Amino acid sequence: KGKVSSTVKKVLSVAGLKSPAQMTPDELTEFERVATDALGELKGELEGEYFPLANSSSYLAKPGGMSAQEAESLAVHGFLFQTADPTGRGVFADQEHRFAVFV
Repeated sequence: KGKVSSTVKKVLSVAGLKSPAQMTPDELTEFERVATDALGELKGELEGEYFPLANSSSYLAKPGGMSAQEAESLAVHGFLFQTADPTGRGVFADQEHRFAVFV
């Protein structure tokens, strides 16, 4: 059985917030909170988990960010990205690792 993969990139903004590239660390943390609250409401096949980038301290539910094992699993599925400052950044992935949202 073959695997079909596609990538769709869509940059969204949140009312009242700047684009992520222009945000301060505090604004990124607020954006992360708003995004993860919304993504946490997904149910069924879209239900998943948020993984803050390693060394991030902005997501209180996972201080220090994702573990090395979580990072490896996300990387295997093409769902891991790197950034100079992990504050307010992470990956939401469904339980089957079929889709991801980069925050």
